[in-house]
Amino acid sequence: MIPRWTRLGSAVTAVVAGLLAAAVTVTSLGACGTSRPASGAGETTSAGVASTPPSSVPWLALQAPSPAPTTPSAPSSPPCSTNDVVVSPPSAPGFGLGSEYFGATVSLTSGSSCWLPSSPPATFTDASGAAIPIATMPGDLPSSPITLTSSTASASIRVQISDYQALPSVASVTLVLGDGSRLVLHVSGVSSGTGPGPASEAVYLVGIVVSTPAAPTAAPSMTSVAASLSTGGPAIAGHAYDFEVTLSNSSATATPLSPCPAYEEGLKGVSASISTYLLNCAAATPIPADGGETFAMQILIPPSTVPGQYTLTWGIVNSADAYANRSISVS
Repeated sequence: MIPRWTRLGSAVTAVVAGLLAAAVTVTSLGACGTSRPASGAGETTSAGVASTPPSSVPWLALQAPSPAPTTPSAPSSPPCSTNDVVVSPPSAPGFGLGSEYFGATVSLTSGSSCWLPSSPPATFTDASGAAIPIATMPGDLPSSPITLTSSTASASIRVQISDYQALPSVASVTLVLGDGSRLVLHVSGVSSGTGPGPASEAVYLVGIVVSTPAAPTAAPSMTSVAASLSTGGPAIAGHAYDFEVTLSNSSATATPLSPCPAYEEGLKGVSASISTYLLNCAAATPIPADGGETFAMQILIPPSTVPGQYTLTWGIVNSADAYANRSISVS
């Protein structure tokens, strides 16, 4: 299980955050699928850019945006009940690093303002109504109430289930609101099957944020873009491992990389290996219609990684299709 939540609490708000003017850390890249010392020793060009095969966009450690800290405030309105709001049918917008994310919109129907908990507790059931036990994700959760008013009458609900493939199919999610009433989301399209790790390791996180459709997003539309990984030899604990990602565009028009997409990478089961970066969009071009573009990538294998076989995962944030994984060996 990889308890990564880059979009709820700390990461749901990142979806509406502006892109960070990130400092650029330059490291060298060798052939795809090779390991190097974590210090980044190796050859670079005279311009200081990491050397990569000419067919790929070079990798740079461009940090993805982080949400600005907020100070919780006491609500001045009463808590919302299920009689005050209506929820849209949930969708399944994306996968990443062994997790599934789906969301819905909750809208105010009464004439009075009320508040929703920003991270409500939830329970899950399958199609027969049987409970699916999923623990809450550890860590600090956002605690500010989300107030719905006549001018801000809707909010986005985001649910993450990590290690979802180890679970039965989720058919409904019940959220406990601030007044104790229960808001039910009937889910469709949530995958099931045999996944890495036992179902007992599955965890969830729910976040509710005020909808801000006019704000810049952290990624463009990637609905027609798929990802594939290319790796080489074994990785070495404590060293950087180089690989390549090819983004393929199946649509009849080019897919722009503006705003620049963020991506997550990591080893399944090794939480210390997970990082979130921006693509090196400055060195890339729009992904051509019925074509693709290859990006050099790098991941640091933590020194504490036990030798063995691991799943390397990579995915564009909030994309259901631009996600791929591949088995690699760590020595």
